[in-house]
Amino acid sequence: MTQFVLVGRIGNWSESVFMKFNVAQLLKERTGSKKKYKIDSLVDAGEYGETSPVNGEVSLMFTGISILAQGNLQIDRVAICARCLGAFSCVVQFSIDEEYLPLKDRKTGLKVDSLNVDGFMIDDANMVDLSEAVRQSEITNRPMNLVCRPDCLGICGSCGADSNKVKCQCVSANESLKFGHVEKYTMNSSIVTGG
Repeated sequence: MTQFVLVGRIGNWSESVFMKFNVAQLLKERTGSKKKYKIDSLVDAGEYGETSPVNGEVSLMFTGISILAQGNLQIDRVAICARCLGAFSCVVQFSIDEEYLPLKDRKTGLKVDSLNVDGFMIDDANMVDLSEAVRQSEITNRPMNLVCRPDCLGICGSCGADSNKVKCQCVSANESLKFGHVEKYTMNSSIVTGG
């Protein structure tokens, strides 16, 4: 098994990230033939324009009809904390398991109607582009509420101060507001006891 190290160019996901593999020879080999590739690429992976490294290994296997791409990857990305709104670095680990169908039927040589195919395609130059599969897998495996640390205190709901850095004066006012409507029942025992 040959291993390659690919270093990608920086670009948007919509542009084709350099995670393309020529599978022309693999399509000529016997069913079950595999090639492994090491991924070490920089991609524009965030909503804020930052570049993030993607690392891992991917194997491409010829199924007799298609190419099956399987692998485990991780991306080290910049994220925004759901509590304090601060930027921090986090690692998202994910796997891909996608099938790529050829644009031409191997036996007849006729072009396949790609509009009726649900999934990824091998292009006319026999290239498999993993960038969209990697993008989709990273998004679906990313935690919904990323936090910079488990004990993050977040921001003050009144003044917006980062509670991890400063103790604002409105904290005590906020705490009394949380249970303010209950106070009237606990302070006046006649309402609580019914007497």
